[in-house]
Amino acid sequence: MTAAPLTGGVVMALPSDSEQLPEREAQFLALTPRILPLAKALNAAALEVHRLYEAGDETAGPFPGHDDGPLRSAWIKRSHAARDGNGYHEAWATMNAADKALTPLVDGFDEVEMTTLPAILLKAMLIGLGEWWKESVSADLQRYAEAQLCA
Repeated sequence: MTAAPLTGGVVMALPSDSEQLPEREAQFLALTPRILPLAKALNAAALEVHRLYEAGDETAGPFPGHDDGPLRSAWIKRSHAARDGNGYHEAWATMNAADKALTPLVDGFDEVEMTTLPAILLKAMLIGLGEWWKESVSADLQRYAEAQLCA
């Protein structure tokens, strides 16, 4: 194993030249410099979108429930107005732009079984793209743990 920087000074053990990575995993890891900035932007924007959405609901006041249509409609209008003014739509546009740039770059890699921790960690950065990424990371981690602990 050799040490290689993943990003930002983080060093992970990668297989040495004599320990060949599977081709698709090597391709995925080679995309790290392009994936990480987009994944960081997506994840940060998703947190901001959630925060601003919740802030819009909070500004609208307590939800009146589903039984009173006019009160519910008024509450919905207040929450929408709050989001119109709190930056929610701009944050959503930022998140959407990162998603649109990232998705074609990583398309199909969720179906690739990763064998190294750096590749699994990189895949974990993509969980914001969809639940299937979380499932893929979980499966990869289980296989990695079994390979490390049950060998």
